[in-house]
Amino acid sequence: MKQEILCQHCANETRGIFGCVFRDEATPYPHEHVKLVEGTAKQEYICDLCSEDIHIGSDCVAFSAWTDYGAQYYKWEDAFINIREAKDV
Repeated sequence: MKQEILCQHCANETRGIFGCVFRDEATPYPHEHVKLVEGTAKQEYICDLCSEDIHIGSDCVAFSAWTDYGAQYYKWEDAFINIREAKDV
């Protein structure tokens, strides 16, 4: 399973690439999955895509990618970010 902490800009681009514009989970290809969890940083980070600084309390996104035939998804996000509650649309 791939795990990354992303700045808001890179998270928005990643949503577009994987088709997660209106939801936080997608299966872009058969047996391949991605998940984006929004929140605020618990400590100082560097965006795994663009290397932008992410400061404590700043908005950021935990990104996961996994396959059905490899390492399975497990919940890890709350160790790194304060998870934002989902809003009803």
